[in-house]
Amino acid sequence: MYFPVDAYNKIEFSIDTAAALIYLLRTQRDAVGLSLFDEQTALHTPCKSSVTHQRFLFSELEKKWHNYNKNTVKTTNIVNALHRVAEETHKRSLIVLFSDVMDTANDIDELFSALQHLKHRNHEVIIFHTIDQAKEIALDYWNSPHTFVDMETGEEIKLNPYQVREVYQKQYETKQKALKLKCGQYHIDYVLADINDGFDTVLLQYLIKRKKMN
Repeated sequence: MYFPVDAYNKIEFSIDTAAALIYLLRTQRDAVGLSLFDEQTALHTPCKSSVTHQRFLFSELEKKWHNYNKNTVKTTNIVNALHRVAEETHKRSLIVLFSDVMDTANDIDELFSALQHLKHRNHEVIIFHTIDQAKEIALDYWNSPHTFVDMETGEEIKLNPYQVREVYQKQYETKQKALKLKCGQYHIDYVLADINDGFDTVLLQYLIKRKKMN
């Protein structure tokens, strides 16, 4: 989520958008909570509607923005985090998830088992599949050899993006279609959120979802 490291990245986009949603909820006098996770759930707050609680959530988001250290980036476990949210959120809620969903690349069934847990608890769910369209899907890089480094494991691979683009994009499209299909089966809203497009689309989808719930 901290990709790309040299520009506005996925975690910053998610923080900005989450803060905007918190503000909207507060103005509508709705209660809101926040969960942050990597390998473990780092934060899981109760849902409250007070100004003090809103300021606390903004403070925690700001810490997340500034605490990035490329030498201590951890792996993520979205499945465990979702199961915890399902167990600890007792009142019917709208769960909004920001993730690039990359840690579930090899086991989509585990992800949807966790999402089904949320639905079983009668929650509504929106997944904002957070990506950098240009760099992660279009592979918009110079036609020359590059070294790509996994930010979580440090693993390196050297290749020319131009030479693998077609195969890579077909594989990505297959994964995305599987995600959308599963979301449709579980009545989960799926939105592809490109960080280069700003968060207007995200806020619009939230407002549409909220109107359907009322």
